[in-house]
Amino acid sequence: MSEVFLEWIVKAKTTTLGIAARIGGILLVIIAVLSFVILGIYSMIAVFFTGFLLYKIWQWTNIEYEYSFLTGELDIDMIMGQNSRKRVFSISINDTEIIAHEKSDRIAYFNNPDVTVIDYSTGIPSDDKYVIAANLDGKKTKVIFEPNRKMIEAMRELAPNKVFLG
Repeated sequence: MSEVFLEWIVKAKTTTLGIAARIGGILLVIIAVLSFVILGIYSMIAVFFTGFLLYKIWQWTNIEYEYSFLTGELDIDMIMGQNSRKRVFSISINDTEIIAHEKSDRIAYFNNPDVTVIDYSTGIPSDDKYVIAANLDGKKTKVIFEPNRKMIEAMRELAPNKVFLG
C-alpha cells in the first residue's frame, strides 16, 4: 500500500475577545504616541513597548489550523501569526470511533453535554465541517475540523467503516 500525504490550511475567524484585544492595543499605541508628543523623549519607551505589545496581540489573534494526513495519522497544528507552530491534536484513524459530517445523524450519540468538544475549524458556519468522535483519555470527545474533499476521501479509503462522507 502506498503512502498518502495531504495537507490543508484553514484560517480561524478572529474571536470577539481577539477583536477587543486588537482595539485595546491600538488605543494603547495612540495614548503612547500622544504621551510622546506631550512629554517628549521621556515617553519613548512607552511608545516602543506598546508597539511591540500590539504586534504580539496581532500574532496571538491571527490563528490558522494546518491539517496533515499521512497514511492513517491526522495531525492538527495551530499556526499563530504565520510563524509560530504548535501541534494541538494527533490521532490515528484506527483510534477513532467515527468521522462524519457535522450534521450527520451518525454522530448523534456524541451530541450530549457529557462529551468534550474541541473546535479546530474556522469558526464560521459552513457545510464543510466534519467531526472526529473518539475516546481520548477515557472521555468521549468530539473534534470539529474542516478538511478538504480530497483529505476526507483519503481517510474513507483507509477506513470505510469509520469515515462517512457528507
